[in-house]
Amino acid sequence: MEAQELKLVHERETDVMYVDLIQPASGVQIDVFEVGDQLGFPGQLLVRVDRNNQALLGITIQGYSSFKRKLLW
Repeated sequence: MEAQELKLVHERETDVMYVDLIQPASGVQIDVFEVGDQLGFPGQLLVRVDRNNQALLGITIQGYSSFKRKLLW
């Protein structure tokens, strides 16, 4: 896996923000875990990881507008 610039993509229609940290190599098995409950944002935060290489690939934020408002309060 190679490092890249942080990539943010906000899909306004679904209000989902994708934060890509690392571009995965081809053939990598990606696992997704919901971590919002542990951080106080139930159902809103998902992390994408490559367990074999122990790498955090990205974060998905569902309901991004309300997530952003909560952070600013």
